[in-house]
Amino acid sequence: MEREVKNAKARAGAKATAKKAPAKKTPAKAPRARANVDDRTTAQRLADALAQQTATHEILRVMSASPSDVMPVLHAVSERAAILCHAPFARLLLVDGDHVRPIAPYSAEGESEIPVRAVVLQRTSLSGRAILDRATIHHADVAPFLDTEYPDARDNAIATGFRAVLLVPLIHRGDAYGTIFLWRREPGLFAPDHVALVETFAAQAAIAIANVRQFHTTQEALEQQTATSDILRVISSSPTDVQPVFDTIAASALHLCDADFSALFRFDGESIHIGAMRNLDPARSKAFYKAYPSPPSRGGTTQRAILTGRVVHMPDVRLDPEYTYQEVAKTADFRSVLSVPMLRDGSPIGTITVYRAAAKAFPDSQIALLKTFADQAVIAVENVRLFTELDARNRDLSQALEQQTATSEVLRVISKSQTDLQPIFNAIAKAAVVLCDASSASVFTFDGDLVHLAAINSANPYYEEALRSFFPRPPSRGTGVLRAILTRRVVTIPDVFEDHDYMIGEHSAAGGFRSVLAVPLIREGNAVGGIAIGRTKPGEFPDSQVELLKTFADQAVIAIENVRLFKELEARTTALTRSVGELKALGEVSQAVSSTLDLETVLSTIVARARQLTGMDGGSIYEYDEETEEFHLRTADRLPDDLVAALRDNPIRKGEGALGQLAITREPVQIHDVMDTEHYQSRVRDELVRLGLRSLLVVPLLRENHLLGGLAVNRKRTGAFDADVIALLQTFASQSALAIQNARLFREIEVKSRQLEIASQHKSEFL
Repeated sequence: MEREVKNAKARAGAKATAKKAPAKKTPAKAPRARANVDDRTTAQRLADALAQQTATHEILRVMSASPSDVMPVLHAVSERAAILCHAPFARLLLVDGDHVRPIAPYSAEGESEIPVRAVVLQRTSLSGRAILDRATIHHADVAPFLDTEYPDARDNAIATGFRAVLLVPLIHRGDAYGTIFLWRREPGLFAPDHVALVETFAAQAAIAIANVRQFHTTQEALEQQTATSDILRVISSSPTDVQPVFDTIAASALHLCDADFSALFRFDGESIHIGAMRNLDPARSKAFYKAYPSPPSRGGTTQRAILTGRVVHMPDVRLDPEYTYQEVAKTADFRSVLSVPMLRDGSPIGTITVYRAAAKAFPDSQIALLKTFADQAVIAVENVRLFTELDARNRDLSQALEQQTATSEVLRVISKSQTDLQPIFNAIAKAAVVLCDASSASVFTFDGDLVHLAAINSANPYYEEALRSFFPRPPSRGTGVLRAILTRRVVTIPDVFEDHDYMIGEHSAAGGFRSVLAVPLIREGNAVGGIAIGRTKPGEFPDSQVELLKTFADQAVIAIENVRLFKELEARTTALTRSVGELKALGEVSQAVSSTLDLETVLSTIVARARQLTGMDGGSIYEYDEETEEFHLRTADRLPDDLVAALRDNPIRKGEGALGQLAITREPVQIHDVMDTEHYQSRVRDELVRLGLRSLLVVPLLRENHLLGGLAVNRKRTGAFDADVIALLQTFASQSALAIQNARLFREIEVKSRQLEIASQHKSEFL
């Protein structure tokens, strides 16, 4: 297409030159000169449009090639925006906490003294106002506003000498990531099409930033999920030794928290001991071994975490007046520390602690991750403690082995069932019946309103049927599990006939039990379910069985959390894959627009990709004729030939049907059900119903406030269209409008070229 534009410009220039001398002798000079000027203007407009489209395609290509690094995209945006908008200077500024930091500077004059310091994010600076107001800032001369509106920009204005400024915020789905900043040293507004182009670049940069952040978030979640699975695997493979678990947790904490070194500490009730250390050389580790064992206190992070049972976070130990281990910090070379306690039944049994040499706070995500590791460490310690105690006392060895085997089996099922909770709940119910000598065991989930039966193990099928008919129910004191979820405490009912709050109902009679033990599933202080066992005889449950059921509850909570994290990861991965697919499709469309002037080919590509990405059953593109006020079908995808022929022979008039409304509203129009005659009147409604197409959506093709046509999609089900579908179709509509405008411009060039040739021939005959 670029070669054709150059040929057109060359033909126009050659003809103007060939007739230049005779033009001086004839009064036709002025009209011909105006024609040449119009021709050159049209050609320049087409060349500018092609240059803008090429730049947009280039940025999309860089975005597709850099899914994990946003800097190439931002540099491309800065450079292309400056060049295409004839601005000698450009840069991007990104939000960093409460500051805005400049990146990706561009200078057409090769200057290196552009200030690069960060500024506070506030409305008294140009960039701050654009970001906070989420609005474009455009001044022909910003100098008169520096004292009143933008005092924070005065120093930069003096240093750079900028006068004309254009700032467009980077907005994606309501989030402001920064702004594009273009300036000139000479006063004057930027052209409207240049402002629109920069706004397009800003949208692309915001999408790139969001995609890269989502990519890194997905990668981080995947690493955390892998680390969690590794720790569970070590827990299940080390039932008698907690050291491998501690070593694995220390290594995972070091890597995932971006720490310089890490450590696990154990608390025996009186003193704190080093349990494991990672990435600390012998010379620096001596300082730690001299300081430990130590009692709980407020003098250190680990000591304070053990003392309070809470997370202790010191971004800079030198600023904490109570910190008494400054010599250790100096010798071991650390400034920031995060210590998370390992709590068993609310009591600390140790901590996980990570250290950094730089004075920098740890993010909330890393604190939450260490809490998960701490819970897993507690499970490991608890498992080892139970096993060691049973082995040391040599009492009920067979029962202890059965319990350990069941615990390991549940852990094994947890490690294998990353997306399905049912096998885990079934395994817990089965193990609880065997190991607690119960007649039945059930696992329940709580959604915040109702308690649901998730799994049951009972030899009595009538009891299972009765229990399933009894649930779901809200928490109450009516049963053991409902009471445990309500109070978030272990509930023991030695005899249901002696408990005045217990509801003796059909499920109890069918179960034939007298005593009940229920343990809640607690995650972050909130009940998410419960486990209950019943016996046919009244009586208390031994502490060993209570602890076992609490262990199962902890494992069930870990399983629920693991499945939740895995599903979130899957959802983010799916979203990222969809974004990459959209970018790829937009790249293909951009390539088609920039590589050919065959409008049918371009529009066919656009409607096919739009239909595929949105999952529609059919699609079409219409061109609008402003003179006749009619929409003419240009191309269609997955529509029957007879319908396409009818649409081509019968243009849609302004105001007719959903498509005709575009000429009035110039906004997307959707019909939830074409059979709804109150909201949809069209000549083709009966044909759409015959084909099974029940809902439709039309999006206007707009370019420089002119309506060029409409993009329509149909589907076989009724209902509203998602906002994401409408937004995606609007993007394709923009590409369609650009293609139609380019084709019209090219036709204008051809017509004017023919007119010039005819005029030249007539003049020659006259002479």
